[in-house]
Amino acid sequence: MPNKSLESISNTLTSEQVFLEFLHRCIDEICGRKGPAYEVFKSSANWSLEEFREFTKSIKIFFYEAVTKHWHKDELLENLDDLESSRQQLVLECLEIRKDEINVALQRDTCAISGPVLEDFDWSLKWVMGSSKLSSLREPLLTVDFHTSQGREKATSISSETKPKINTVSLELDKQELKTLVSALQKAQDVLTSWQL
Repeated sequence: MPNKSLESISNTLTSEQVFLEFLHRCIDEICGRKGPAYEVFKSSANWSLEEFREFTKSIKIFFYEAVTKHWHKDELLENLDDLESSRQQLVLECLEIRKDEINVALQRDTCAISGPVLEDFDWSLKWVMGSSKLSSLREPLLTVDFHTSQGREKATSISSETKPKINTVSLELDKQELKTLVSALQKAQDVLTSWQL
């Protein structure tokens, strides 16, 4: 880790259980959830707010780099050399347990840089019985709401917690427009599948 004072900062967390909880909260923040709160950990450690932020940022940078650079155990230990061995082991165990989750979050952030990403969708079917021009139209219309997000501001934004902004795009489609949409989505899926091979 970049700062040699981290050993003294981490040693103020006397309980290994509290230290482990702190590590998991840092990973939660990388994954877009609520991260460690100073108010929660200040009773377990004699940290100033600045030390808390410094240690949180260093731990998150370590996890980010460990996953993105695919560090082996020797490289991991080399980057943890300013922590005592029992703390190093806790960090390694935590990383092993949550590596896949971190990887998914970082991939999601990277994909979100290029543009909106589909998060979810809702649909409903309406039966239009008539309109101002035709008294008996009887045409089915599908309403689709696509919930998209822009992701975090940057894939490397690990210094502060950011949540993706969700936008909703609504479409009302008749039968032919629905067929066109399904065809376009199938083509997009085929392209994505070919990239994965």
